Amino acid sequence: MHREEAIEEIGKRVRHWSSAGPRDLELERDAQEILEIVRVVDVVRSMELSNDFLGIKKDILGDIFSAGGRIVCDILEAHGWGYEGCHRAMYAANLYDPVSKTVVEGTYTNLPSENLGQFCMWDGSCIRGQFNKPHFASYENCPAVHAAGHFRKMVLPRSSAEKSVSEFMTEDDVVDSVTTYAPHDTMWVEGGVYRSGDGFKNWRIDETSSKPKSALYPCIRCLTHCSRLGIETLAVVWVENEEDTEPIEHVSFHDVETHLAAFIAFEVYNGLMEVEE
Repeated sequence: MHREEAIEEIGKRVRHWSSAGPRDLELERDAQEILEIVRVVDVVRSMELSNDFLGIKKDILGDIFSAGGRIVCDILEAHGWGYEGCHRAMYAANLYDPVSKTVVEGTYTNLPSENLGQFCMWDGSCIRGQFNKPHFASYENCPAVHAAGHFRKMVLPRSSAEKSVSEFMTEDDVVDSVTTYAPHDTMWVEGGVYRSGDGFKNWRIDETSSKPKSALYPCIRCLTHCSRLGIETLAVVWVENEEDTEPIEHVSFHDVETHLAAFIAFEVYNGLMEVEE
């Protein structure tokens, strides 16, 4: 199953939810079918990457990891002014071209700027802690940003990516003055950590999970932004650390638009489940 077919299948279920009566809804079944569709598309995406780069895949994965996998350490070591007290998960992302083996943009993090950071710190820790704000609650008083939200490069066919912005503009276009272009192979690479007890755990997309929160990329803003830029592939990098063993580096590939379609579908699903309750 490819992207277009998958998005159509997801759309069929959402359209059914909007037209069927409550007795005709099988929300839980449909939800698991949507997750299975996402898994299949991600597998196809991984296979396509293997075929495209047959023979050098190992080198490419190594380069992706070196480009994105150091993200976790970079975040933890950054901003000695006290970001370690932040309640948010910490992410970083870059755009990576596996053909030229180069990082074409980034690496960006979700760290707030040092100037703004002084307003969200309270007695050396996150101000949200003073108000007992739980994880994943609203962040109106948080100046942190989304790592992938920094991306500005539009993804185009490789032969076109070297051309100037003006060659692609029409009279109706409004183009950011900092917008440039990247070749179509370019991947969105992201890694991160979240707090767990007194330490951190690596964030990853769990393709085996039956819970959308774990099985899908968790931010619609980043998915929408990267989809608009023409980025098709997300590579998630993480490190598996066990005591007395060498760290194991992992990377998983995911289709951006399929995750976006599924994310929107599950927002509808969650609303319907609340109504039923």
